[in-house]
Amino acid sequence: MEADDSQEPELAETMGQLQQELRKAKDDHKMAIGAISSLQRQMEIQESELRKIRSEKELLQKQLREREVQLQAVSDKFCSLTEEQRQEEAVVAMVEENQNLQQVVAEQEFQLAEQNKLISELQGTISQLQAEAVSTRLHLLEQKQAQRETQSQLEALQHTELQTRVALELMSSKFERYRNKIIQATFSVEGIQDPQGELTDDDVLEAMQVCGSCRQLPAARRGLLRQENTLQCCSQPSHLFTHGWFSENLQRADGVPADAEEQGQQDIPAQQ
Repeated sequence: MEADDSQEPELAETMGQLQQELRKAKDDHKMAIGAISSLQRQMEIQESELRKIRSEKELLQKQLREREVQLQAVSDKFCSLTEEQRQEEAVVAMVEENQNLQQVVAEQEFQLAEQNKLISELQGTISQLQAEAVSTRLHLLEQKQAQRETQSQLEALQHTELQTRVALELMSSKFERYRNKIIQATFSVEGIQDPQGELTDDDVLEAMQVCGSCRQLPAARRGLLRQENTLQCCSQPSHLFTHGWFSENLQRADGVPADAEEQGQQDIPAQQ
């Protein structure tokens, strides 16, 4: 019974730790879900920006093609002019148009370079966010598995605690019945007076062994004595009667002399 009592605080402490780990796992689960939602929102924003930049790139390419068409139209116009006018106007127009086109091309090349750089950065960010999302999902699965294992351990400990309590109650009830039988057998001896105080179960057992060693107790009392010896390994002693009163009444009722008490205690193991 002492071992069972010492196991109850340990079981309670272990259950408390498992419950704390279970709450921590639930909190981590909520945080992981929030992190995944935040990453998904960031991915949507980055994808929207990427679509916008691609649309702007297509618009710039369209404008560049329109400029080329205009340049081709100017070239065709020059063909309809006279040779002299065409030469004079062509030089001026070509210089001016060349300057404009060079400026437009430079601006568009710069914008395209910036857009390509931004696209590369966004693609890298999207890849990183996807990797983080995968890692977060794996961590979430591990937390769910740990949570299930913790819950299983907690249920096993609760079942073990219940079995221990039931066994302890059965053992206590059995011991109480044996002790009551011993007390009843003691009161049945003739000449025993009322007790003046209390004594422990060890004192009662010692007095019963003295009576059993002289073979003057009934067979039923010797059987109860053997049952009491068996219960000594799993019970705590309780107070019953005064040792002096019990020894005196047993010696008076059973005819056991005072100097035979030690000899009777030495003979009990051989009889059992």
